[in-house]
Amino acid sequence: PMDTPLFWQNPDRPTLHAWHLTNAYGSTDRVVAERNPYYYKVDEKGQQLPYMDRITYDQVEDVETILLKAFNGEIDYMLRHLGRPSNKASLTDNMERGKYRFFDVGDLPANIMILMLNLTHPDPIKREVINNKDFRIGLSHAVDRQEIIDLLYFGAATAAQTAPREGSELYKEWYAKQYTEFDQELANKHLDMAGLDKRDEEGFRLGPDGKRFTLVFLVADVFGLQYPDAMELIANYAADVGLDIQVRATDRSRLIALHTANEQDAYLWNCSGGQADAYTTPICYVPIVSNSVSWAREWAQWGVDNTTGSEPPQAVKDIFTAYNEVKAAGNPEDMKARMQKVLDMSMEQFFTIGLVQNDPVFGIA
Repeated sequence: PMDTPLFWQNPDRPTLHAWHLTNAYGSTDRVVAERNPYYYKVDEKGQQLPYMDRITYDQVEDVETILLKAFNGEIDYMLRHLGRPSNKASLTDNMERGKYRFFDVGDLPANIMILMLNLTHPDPIKREVINNKDFRIGLSHAVDRQEIIDLLYFGAATAAQTAPREGSELYKEWYAKQYTEFDQELANKHLDMAGLDKRDEEGFRLGPDGKRFTLVFLVADVFGLQYPDAMELIANYAADVGLDIQVRATDRSRLIALHTANEQDAYLWNCSGGQADAYTTPICYVPIVSNSVSWAREWAQWGVDNTTGSEPPQAVKDIFTAYNEVKAAGNPEDMKARMQKVLDMSMEQFFTIGLVQNDPVFGIA
């Protein structure tokens, strides 16, 4: 059932994961994961995995608290949230005090900053505009990705769409590079083609109903990726081509509650699928029910049983069919060919607007 609590929300739920949580995430300030004695994997010597009996996590409210704990030597191993270019200098300064070293790691997301417009929006006017591919192309061309990278990530990233990364066996240059050029003339052209060719007295574009077309973007300050700062820049880029984007700050739990209820206009998030995980977690290429990524919730619901949610267009149905064929592939070569077909179809639809693929991140130990 869709509302079944996940394993990290319900400690009584049996799991095949390597770890079993002794208390629900969010119920206390400290979460303890114990080794699952029934875990089914062994190493090359036949020893059961995982090796460690217990991992303890402190649950904190913000990245600054994580950094402070690192400086004080309270963290044994960590990369999420703090392994970003903006934190490297302060972490370097406190290495001796915190008694940690750095380690490098390849980061896998297909994109760390994606404009996720709600393609199954309950409002018919907004749904009509958002589903016009020219609208999404226009917004994509309006964003100065390189300026975002230079200002927020110290240049340590690449302008790209939501796509497999270079080096992945599924990489194609056109997937990653289509519509990434910062070109306000092209942006204006495509927004006009999308039917937003009339403006009000302040220069903002009017929707099909003759009223100013406004999208509210939800933004949560997560993953150490400076989403609030990025969203302010994006709203300004949009205004330069006559698009009214309003920014609303929220927290992660509220954002997830809204998009799982299909009540959002749009939000900023990241997505897996950058390398081999494209096969198993294609959540930005195929509408799949997820608690963190949702840009077409109603189509994803329909994809589960073909009865709930809302029926998608034929092109989306074809993508569902093609991905089911990936899961039924009998060998790796066949699976790759079938997944490439899914990606070709998905990239042609241009569901989400990717902005940034980050350079590999680091962690502390």
